[in-house]
Amino acid sequence: HMFIDTETKTSITTSPETIKEEYMSSVSAFSEDLKNACLSKEIEYLKVTTESPLEKILISFLSHTRKAYR
Repeated sequence: HMFIDTETKTSITTSPETIKEEYMSSVSAFSEDLKNACLSKEIEYLKVTTESPLEKILISFLSHTRKAYR
């Protein structure tokens, strides 16, 4: 597959599979770095997906936090 930049007209040839693999690897590394940064500063880290309702996530998190500080 050839991709052409609409502004500069430069092109690259790649495959969607390669793009996906590199993207997933970059996102995974970013997530791990973020998690480690939070944990090193004693900040709670909770990885969630957009599939879970926000209300359910918040209630669970706040309930856990409240119990931890009692």
